[in-house]
Amino acid sequence: MMIATTNMQTNTDGSDSESTPESRSAFRNMGWALALLTVPVLYVLTLPPVRLTTFKVGGQPAILNPPKWLRAYSAPYDWLIEETPLRMPLVRYTIWWMTLFDDDHSTRPPPLPMNP
Repeated sequence: MMIATTNMQTNTDGSDSESTPESRSAFRNMGWALALLTVPVLYVLTLPPVRLTTFKVGGQPAILNPPKWLRAYSAPYDWLIEETPLRMPLVRYTIWWMTLFDDDHSTRPPPLPMNP
């Protein structure tokens, strides 16, 4: 009778788990993939409030002539709006943020055009 042995390690909670270089590598790759997906999503979700906060703090001059850093930071988002099918969802998302930043909540942005 032959007994098969595996590379078993005991976790800090006392349970045993198999740990191989392949499983550690797969876990590391999955972490990198998750990070690479998370960064662009966070960028898209945070740009409208960053832009609106800058305009609110800077007042009319910031709206008419945004700071260079904001124009550079906004460029990929603006490209998504101009060049991809994400235009309408991103515009609606920006308008939603605009309504949240509206002080008296009495003004509504104009309706969106039906054809992009």
